Amino acid sequence: GPLAARLRVVPLALTERNIQEYKDRFSDPTASDRERFGALRLLRRNDAMSDDVVFTALNWMQTTTNANVRGQLVQSLDGATNAAMKQPLMSLLATESSARTRAEIVDTLSGFAESDPAVANKLWELAQNDPDRNVREEALEELADAGTLSENQVAVLQERAIRGDMPVEDRLMAFEVLREALASTVGSRVAGLVTMC
Repeated sequence: GPLAARLRVVPLALTERNIQEYKDRFSDPTASDRERFGALRLLRRNDAMSDDVVFTALNWMQTTTNANVRGQLVQSLDGATNAAMKQPLMSLLATESSARTRAEIVDTLSGFAESDPAVANKLWELAQNDPDRNVREEALEELADAGTLSENQVAVLQERAIRGDMPVEDRLMAFEVLREALASTVGSRVAGLVTMC
């Protein structure tokens, strides 16, 4: 009937042909944003986030003037492991005006913080200097979760947590991050001890 004609059935598991069709749709600049994001969601769900999909997302992200599109693209890259996306994302941090998108970039980059000191240093820089409190907090939490806080960084946070002239929110944030970092360190040490037994 008419309803069945309007409904579009999408297979749960995509075939290679379907994957290529969705890659083509995602990379088609004449397709609507909705169609492109729909294709990207299906590619992501089917573990088809290949290098060409990531590069297309990065290119779109760098050329769009729409902050919502940039934010959605960054969210879609979260969990991707393509190292080629690190530098474009770190560069985007310097120019992105949307605090929400910067926080999404921090979240996406955090997966690289443990293995790449440049990413960890960029997150620390944001944690100290970003104008938005939520971005600073996200960067600190991601560093603590990754277990990449150096002794000097921990000392800075300890100082911040006890300084009476710091805003209460900043002191509490430093204390919370220190607590998370300690839990992460203790957890990894316990896990190490368990595997030694």
